[in-house]
Amino acid sequence: MMQKTRLGIGVGLFGAALYLMAFLNGSVVAILLAGYVLLFEQNEWLRKTAVKAVSLMVVFGLLISVVGFLTDFTGLAVDFVGMFGLNLSIPFVNSFVALIDDLIRLFEKVLFILLGLTALGQSSLPIPVVDDLIRKYMN
Repeated sequence: MMQKTRLGIGVGLFGAALYLMAFLNGSVVAILLAGYVLLFEQNEWLRKTAVKAVSLMVVFGLLISVVGFLTDFTGLAVDFVGMFGLNLSIPFVNSFVALIDDLIRLFEKVLFILLGLTALGQSSLPIPVVDDLIRKYMN
């Protein structure tokens, strides 16, 4: 028999919804859903899924921000050198950073889709570092 949340929604479907919101960049909705799960739901798998979804959103957000800093830093270097009348052009760096940013975003989307699909069956893809931290701090 399929387990249901207090809202009457299947646990697997609710877990998939968490990952779907992360996939759609609905971070506010995903955080609200995760907060609901942590406050009101008792299902351990669903609670860990909520934390995993939000944790992965934070990790990918940080990665994309760090990559964005590289673009900001190269712009700062160009502006600084330009103050002295020199012309510095580093389009390769900006193209490379854009490529890295696109690859991270693509990996994020694919991962959230796969996690959402596996969540429908109340299962999860192992992500060692994240899973280890969740196991360590949620018990």
